[in-house]
Amino acid sequence: MLVSEGVTAFACIISGAVVHELGHAFFIFSQKQKITNIEILPFGGVISHTVEGLSYEGEMAICAGGIFFNLVFAFVSSFFLTWYKSEYLLLFIFSCLFFAVINLIPLKTNDGGRLAFLSALKKRGEEYAEKAVKYYSLFGMIFLLALAGYILYLSGFNNGLCIFFLLAALPK
Repeated sequence: MLVSEGVTAFACIISGAVVHELGHAFFIFSQKQKITNIEILPFGGVISHTVEGLSYEGEMAICAGGIFFNLVFAFVSSFFLTWYKSEYLLLFIFSCLFFAVINLIPLKTNDGGRLAFLSALKKRGEEYAEKAVKYYSLFGMIFLLALAGYILYLSGFNNGLCIFFLLAALPK
């Protein structure tokens, strides 16, 4: 019984990542681009696509597409939660919100960083955009470290969370 609950919970978390990547895929197709590679990871994913004739606005729409889909699915799922009380549906909603919020943080490697880079690139050029994203990423990492420390404090320095945060901090 415990194994099946763990697998179901893991599937709910992976579903949040899949919804996020489906959002990117939807906007890639809406910009008339082709997907070249899809990779779903336990806590995220990557979609590679062509960039033939893609405008700044189109690339920004693709970047924001995952966040948009996560927010829409979380909102719609919350209505189902009022009729169908399920801890797995709640976990899916939190997973969607987690992926939306984390991808809004302007880290160089996620959607928020790419959105910040594209905005700065359009307004001030590539040199300024690179510097800006470097500083945005620094502040984003400080925010995430503070959040991780706060979560560890609230959990009473749970060993499992400590190991999770250490694994998440390893270079990719």
